[in-house]
Amino acid sequence: MPKEIKMYEADDGKLYKTKKGAENHNKKLIVEKVKKELNMTEEEIQGKLEENSDRYPGIATLLKYSGPWTNWASHQIKEINADLLDDSVKTTKYVREYRHWGEQKEEILFTEEGPEFTDPELHCKDEYKVVKIEDENSVTKKIYYDYKYTWKERIIKRLKKGDELSESEISEVLWSFDQVYEEEGEDRRWSKSMLTVVNIDGELYAIEWEKGLTENQENSFWEQPYPVELKEEEITITKTIVVKKESSN
Repeated sequence: MPKEIKMYEADDGKLYKTKKGAENHNKKLIVEKVKKELNMTEEEIQGKLEENSDRYPGIATLLKYSGPWTNWASHQIKEINADLLDDSVKTTKYVREYRHWGEQKEEILFTEEGPEFTDPELHCKDEYKVVKIEDENSVTKKIYYDYKYTWKERIIKRLKKGDELSESEISEVLWSFDQVYEEEGEDRRWSKSMLTVVNIDGELYAIEWEKGLTENQENSFWEQPYPVELKEEEITITKTIVVKKESSN
């Protein structure tokens, strides 16, 4: 008597007695499709995946625990594409380290991309110096910069060049350099106008700012510092006073 046999059909129409057999065949179809799309052999794809695993943690994990890419799950094999294997573009990051509230942070100053890594001193000019160089991965290099000059030296250079300072920088200038003269305006509801002259590298600069008069009103620095000189002038003041007349009797 004929016996009914349950069969499993693979994506190309082939029939298998077990579901696992159909799934394995489907995986082989996916592998062949990836090889055809990339125009690469199985070994070439494996080599590129290993080369690029340092910049893709997920690939590194799969290679470590699942072995060659042909052993991966079907949905993982489908994710392999030309962009994933491309290592022709090299990225050079120029960064500066700094501390913020006790935490080490990085600021990316410049980013360059091309067929080769770029010159470590490309952006140094008269502002930065190279501190260290690190390979982030096979296609990314990090060049660590630091300032050539101290904060005060940089402020002096910028003022002499006529560069504009930010509000926070003007505030720092006010409290970081020697104050040689100050005028106070009248108290208003929230603030009062101030004019402070500071000595910066032997030159005098005036800073016009608003002093907050309440806990919730911060100081404001809207005007750029400008060079001044202090002159003393003798002023004669005439004052009218009221004098009581003596009685003639």
